[in-house]
Amino acid sequence: MRNSVNVRWITPEDFRIEANGSKVTALEVIPHQLITKSVVSEVKIEDGNAVSNIDNDTLKICVIERHRATGNIGKGFVKGFNLKCGAIASTVAHDSHNMIVIGTNDADMYAAAVALIKCKGGKVVVKDGEVISELPLPIAGLMSDRNFDYVVNKCEELNKTAHSIGCRIEDPFMTMGFLSLPVIPELKVTDKGVFDTNKFDFIEGRPFTEQDCLEKKTSIVIKENIAKTFFKGDNAIGKKMEIQGITYTVIGVVRDYSTFAIRTGGIWIPYVFNKFVPR
Repeated sequence: MRNSVNVRWITPEDFRIEANGSKVTALEVIPHQLITKSVVSEVKIEDGNAVSNIDNDTLKICVIERHRATGNIGKGFVKGFNLKCGAIASTVAHDSHNMIVIGTNDADMYAAAVALIKCKGGKVVVKDGEVISELPLPIAGLMSDRNFDYVVNKCEELNKTAHSIGCRIEDPFMTMGFLSLPVIPELKVTDKGVFDTNKFDFIEGRPFTEQDCLEKKTSIVIKENIAKTFFKGDNAIGKKMEIQGITYTVIGVVRDYSTFAIRTGGIWIPYVFNKFVPR
């Protein structure tokens, strides 16, 4: 539990994103919500690589697999953090809790990732290659071995330090921690790359409708491997599944997608956020 940050050797070059033009699809954070918007934004190009554009708040985001040293690094861009320099990083990143890093430049993102490896997991703020705030979480990269007051004070310090380098989000580490959860719309980043929750590949059945969300949330969409495991090759549509004491009806089956982070998951229950309806 104290050696859970198992990352393949990384270098600053691992954070590069080859440019295919200056326009990119980015995740845009919605204040005080878990969902994101898919937007088109403009990045800067340096030596053929797409880099963060602090002028329009389009920052690079990377998710580094940290459990089996696979070397997987998902890369993309995010809007809403407004960092003007440096980077922030954490090993608290739902649900797989890989390492997640957001920054204005590759050097500071690399320094933040290395700092997390050295402290065996936690949360850090980096500026000009130096760690300026840090909360080690050496137990599974998720928990501290220090007392409550220490953790609370460090969390407050982390947020204040992130604000000092430009971040406008009240609790940036909490917000960042959900950007890798690929069951909540619209775009998220896993260690396999950017994942669009609105483009599940349906094999059979249907996606959620507004009526599903307005009722008692008893409809679910499941992954293909879940259907095969539970229903032994039978058509899963209309079948019942009991989850935590609640009986759900399968309305759709989607093709499996490859990511270690959520390979044991694969069940989606309708979410309603500001009248959002999964498509």
